[in-house]
Amino acid sequence: MCTGSLLLGAAGVLKGLEATSHWASLAARIAGDDVAQAIQLGIEYDPQLPFKAGSPETAPPHIVARLRERLRERLAAGS
Repeated sequence: MCTGSLLLGAAGVLKGLEATSHWASLAARIAGDDVAQAIQLGIEYDPQLPFKAGSPETAPPHIVARLRERLRERLAAGS
């Protein structure tokens, strides 16, 4: 996350936008805890912060189910 925001900023992608690189901010503040946990699960970010959602074993079941459904939809659309 931190390095990614630096790269996006250097590439000009964040020009005119507010951004943060702190793990406790960004996704949860903008879109809510469920979205932040889905992102954490999707990228398998599992240091146990800010949510315990970095693997299917620790993420809330509804987050795992939602992410799996989205992945199935994307795969089906690409077929």
